[in-house]
Amino acid sequence: MGLFSNLFKSKKDRRHFSPDFKPITGGDATSIETSAIIHCLSMGMANSLIDRFISERHGTVGEDWKRSLEHFVVNDRIISGVIRCIIITSKKGNMAYYFNVSRPMQGTLKVIELLNK
Repeated sequence: MGLFSNLFKSKKDRRHFSPDFKPITGGDATSIETSAIIHCLSMGMANSLIDRFISERHGTVGEDWKRSLEHFVVNDRIISGVIRCIIITSKKGNMAYYFNVSRPMQGTLKVIELLNK
């Protein structure tokens, strides 16, 4: 399909994802082994999805919890992809969440490639 046919189709026909599409799948993100998998194409969107995921468990970002430390997990035993650890501070104390951000990282790296040409 061309660009114009995509732009001028009815809204019903423009759906790219099934109604069952979930932007976050996988585990509960409480360990590397149970990391939540982020399905999007940019790290900006991934950060929004991560905030939403954590907010569902801890309340409003900035009021009930905040990010305190973030890093990528580097470990030779991790074969599932790029894992990002987000440590938050909440009323319940500090807690770490793990997210597989392989797909958003691929999208970000492609954009960087294009900008460097």
